[in-house]
Amino acid sequence: MADAVWGAFVMILVFSLSVAGATAIMKYTEGMHECNFNSDCSDTSYCGSDFRCHSYPVVNKTVVSTDYTTPAAILGLSLVIVAMVLRRNRQV
Repeated sequence: MADAVWGAFVMILVFSLSVAGATAIMKYTEGMHECNFNSDCSDTSYCGSDFRCHSYPVVNKTVVSTDYTTPAAILGLSLVIVAMVLRRNRQV
């Protein structure tokens, strides 16, 4: 009977020390975080997945303006030249 009591005591002791060690490790790693929420950082930064504050990236918007005047003029001029060539070939 005494062996069963000692065995149960050792099992409870090992379990308790494991839980205490895991809790201590969790508290230590949580204390290493620079931030947990975006509110922990300044207004110009956010809390990343590595628990550090990162500044917001600057996204430059590219504005593409297309001007079809030159291609339209080339196409129109080529159509006029083709029409003139075809008309000249009919007259000859």
